[in-house]
Amino acid sequence: MEQLDLKTVEVAGEERFYLGELEEAELPDCLFVAGFDQLLLGYEKKANPFFNPKYIRNIYTLTGIVKPVVFYKGRFVATWKRDKGTILLDIFEDITQQEEKELDHYHQMYEKTL
Repeated sequence: MEQLDLKTVEVAGEERFYLGELEEAELPDCLFVAGFDQLLLGYEKKANPFFNPKYIRNIYTLTGIVKPVVFYKGRFVATWKRDKGTILLDIFEDITQQEEKELDHYHQMYEKTL
């Protein structure tokens, strides 16, 4: 890795590597992330900084399936799937009623794009 001239940064107590400059970017409050996305595959499952490891089986099945997830306010809070033009959510993270209301708003907005 020394040949690649990688730089390091510490993220949640873990050393991460990158090339070049890190540009600041704003993340949207909510993203519907596809299964097998790099946010899910780019980290060791138990070291993924976007969810509590106790929810590992909500996202990764024992048969190797990686479920689509909802990225909300910097963390994975639910899985989702399409069913006949609608989106079904399975919320696994503890969220407040206000957050659930906001998530439902994003859910409805995304559903309209199908």
